[in-house]
Amino acid sequence: MSPFSRLKTGNALAQSTIEFNIVGKLLPHAILVSARKAHFHHVLSGIALFVAGFLTTITSGLYTVTSVSVSETVTLSQVDSFDFSQSSLFIDDRNAAAITSILEYTNLSYPAWTYGDLVFNKLDTPVGIRGDGTINLNTPAYRARLDCTPYVIPTKEIKVDEWSPSYDWSSYSLDTNVSVRCAHIPTNQTTVRWRQQYQFPFNRSSFYSGKATFFLWEASPKVDVYGNGGFESQSDAGFSGMRDHSAGDFGCPTFGFTVASSAVTPGRSSNNSTLHTRATAVMCTQHLEQVTVNVTLIRAADLSIDSTKYPPVPDETTRKRLRNPATSSSEVWEWLPNNLLNRMVDLSPTPQLQHSDSRDRDFVNRYHQQSITGLDGFVKTLVDGKAGVPIDSLLGEENQGALMKAGSRLYSEYMAQAISNNMRNASSSTNTVGGGADKEEYDGDFDRAPTFQGTFTHAPDSRWRLRQNRGPAIALEVLLFLLAAIALLLAFVGWDRADVLPHNPCSIAGTASLLAGSEVCSRKYVPEGAEWWSDKQRRDAGLWDGCRLRMGWYGDDGDYPADQDGEGRRFGVHVKGEGEHGMT
Repeated sequence: MSPFSRLKTGNALAQSTIEFNIVGKLLPHAILVSARKAHFHHVLSGIALFVAGFLTTITSGLYTVTSVSVSETVTLSQVDSFDFSQSSLFIDDRNAAAITSILEYTNLSYPAWTYGDLVFNKLDTPVGIRGDGTINLNTPAYRARLDCTPYVIPTKEIKVDEWSPSYDWSSYSLDTNVSVRCAHIPTNQTTVRWRQQYQFPFNRSSFYSGKATFFLWEASPKVDVYGNGGFESQSDAGFSGMRDHSAGDFGCPTFGFTVASSAVTPGRSSNNSTLHTRATAVMCTQHLEQVTVNVTLIRAADLSIDSTKYPPVPDETTRKRLRNPATSSSEVWEWLPNNLLNRMVDLSPTPQLQHSDSRDRDFVNRYHQQSITGLDGFVKTLVDGKAGVPIDSLLGEENQGALMKAGSRLYSEYMAQAISNNMRNASSSTNTVGGGADKEEYDGDFDRAPTFQGTFTHAPDSRWRLRQNRGPAIALEVLLFLLAAIALLLAFVGWDRADVLPHNPCSIAGTASLLAGSEVCSRKYVPEGAEWWSDKQRRDAGLWDGCRLRMGWYGDDGDYPADQDGEGRRFGVHVKGEGEHGMT
């Protein structure tokens, strides 16, 4: 309409009217051509079309589908209990040591209802909950801890006199005077000697020794302690180690471990050599703690701890020690983890400690107590396990803290598996107790299973909603505002088609009616064959240069405007020329 509006006003150049054509041009090119010819209506319309092309792209990103987090409060009941005095770990721990070894050397997840050094009561699946999801709650957990006293043994000379020329190994004794730290013991004795025995290869100039041990205490007539590793519980061990043992029930230290480094100075004969040995020995009392833990459970076919995404987090401010009725209700427990000492193995493919640092296990099991080996599986795991520490970083007074930390961590992880596998009482769901000692500390009905409130969050794919994205929404608002502004501008500065054209000029008949009888297409202005010229050829030939065009009603004589209405008038485009054509 813009070229016809310009023709309506008169004195229009052909280049900006009948020669103006943007059909078939790319939109940016059409906008540029329209701007050069001052057809601002086309410029605005082109900009609107260009902007509108982005509407579908922006609209497609306006909404996204997202899951809705739906939560509800649920009640979980405890379905088992612990009796911490019901099981002995001396003869059988139901594979707790084997499980701990596997956990130390693989990336396997913890068994059900355990995590690290924590062990949990089993909880039931809430009734009435549909679908999968997670349950977050605070629940009590239990863990065994050590309270240790280190004894740094400075370098001492040890004579070795039992050296058989036919053997490639010998043994030595490591003696330490330790304090009598017992909750109650009928004696005034303050120290006692702790003796350990180790094997070592005599064909090496230096070697390491070390092992964990439990302690057996006697108080008649004087205090005595045995602590020399574990008792082999195989039936062919050659000694009466199958019977159960008691630590004494005095509330004394019942677990410890030692790491030693030795250098060998050969003597003048094969049965007289000297060991220069330095060692760090640790003697510990065992304790049982209850702590409130924030834990997330996965609800699928069954409940399990989600330790991958949401590891359990203990609230240390709720920690308390449980009392042991066997030690006169003291806070000291006296488990004898014999299988931990015998069944803990080094599964590392690249062990840091040489094989010659310890005797062949089968040989030792058949002919000697395993307690006299050079290095046991416990110490090897301290070095090669998942939190391994170089053995030299466990030796000496400056490293006694690191030794106690490493040993306590491994002990606590083992005890979590030992408690879970050996001390659960599936037939009872009453509060966890240790032989009834904690009833006074339990706030609730002792004959009813404890319950816990938790928050159940449905799985992410259970509920969905449409979410409007802020970025596309703002972009869409800006584009719609721009389009509305262009539309209003065109409406106010535009034209009425009925005032410009009486009919549609885009058809063949409509175009012909505008040119019929007009000199625009006569040979005065259009040479023969010019209809086949290209736009460039017409521009080069100067076609219609110097002419002014006008569109309106003309009379039969070509006068503009027509003198009268009715027949003889016609609507079309005429040339208002100059010069030889005699037009002004």
